[in-house]
Amino acid sequence: MRLLFGYIWIKIAALFAFFIIFMDAGHALSVDPALAIADSSAQYGAYQTAITEYKRYLFFHTQPDSERSLTLFKLAQSYRQINNMEEAIRACRESIQICRDVGKRDRRTLRLCLWYIEFHHDDLAETTLREMTNEAADSPTRNKSLLLTFLLQAQKGEWSRAVESLEKFRPADALETEIQKNLLEILDQQPRTRSPALAGWLSTCVPGSGQIYAGDYRNGLNAFILNSLVGYQTVRFVMDEKYAGAFMTGRYLFWRYYSGNRYHAARLAGEYNRRESRCYQLRLFDCARPLFMNQKN
Repeated sequence: MRLLFGYIWIKIAALFAFFIIFMDAGHALSVDPALAIADSSAQYGAYQTAITEYKRYLFFHTQPDSERSLTLFKLAQSYRQINNMEEAIRACRESIQICRDVGKRDRRTLRLCLWYIEFHHDDLAETTLREMTNEAADSPTRNKSLLLTFLLQAQKGEWSRAVESLEKFRPADALETEIQKNLLEILDQQPRTRSPALAGWLSTCVPGSGQIYAGDYRNGLNAFILNSLVGYQTVRFVMDEKYAGAFMTGRYLFWRYYSGNRYHAARLAGEYNRRESRCYQLRLFDCARPLFMNQKN
C-alpha cells in the first residue's frame, strides 16, 4: 500500500513539473524572437541591432495599438541613443498618436519635449509644453512640463521667465525636491560673460588684448607681435622718408592685421559666451534629467 501511495505521489509530482515546464515554454514562445533580440540588444548597447529587429517586428507583425505604441517608443529610444534625432522624433510621435493610455501618452510626450529642447527645436517644444501645461490633469505631468519649460527658457536665455517657471514647480517627492534645490543652486552660479564690444575696443587700443580678455592667450600674443612688427616697420619707412614703402606696408599689411585683430577679438568673445552658456545649460539638463529617465515607458 505504501508503495502504491508513493508511486501515485511521484506521478502527481511529475505531472505538476511537466505542467510548469509547459507553461514556461508557452510563455517563452509567446515572445517574438525579433522583439526579444531587440530588447536584449538595446539593454546591452547594441542599438543598431535593436533598431533593425524592432523594425523587423513592426513590419512583419500586426499588434494591438498598445503593443505597437510601446515598440515604436523603444525604437525611438534606440534612435536617440545613436543621435539620429529625426528618426527618433518620428517614431516617438507615431507612438504617441496611437497610444490610448493617457498616462503613458503624457510621459512619452514629455520625453519628446526633452528631445526637442536638447536638439534646439525650440518652437515645437514651446508649443507642445504650452498645451501640456494647460491641459494636464494630474500634478506630476504639470510639474514635469513646468520643469521642461524652465529648461527651454534657460536655453533661450530668458532667465526671468525661467525663474518664474521654476517657482511654479511644486515638488511632490524627495527626488523632485532635490532637483529643484540643485537647479536653484546652479542658477546662483551663472557663468561670467565677455563683452564682444569691449573686446573689440581693447584690441583697438592694444592689439591682442581683446583676444586675451576673451580667453585666447595664444591668438592674443600672436596679434600683438604681428601688429607691433608691422607697425614698427611702417614707422621706420616713414622715418627713412620711404613713403611708398610706408604706404604699401600700412595699407596692405598693417591695416589688414589691425582690422582683423579687432574683428577676431569680438568674435572670440562671442564664442566664449556661447561655449560657457552651452556648458551651463548642460549642467541644468544633467540636473533635471533623472526626473525623466526614471519614469516608465
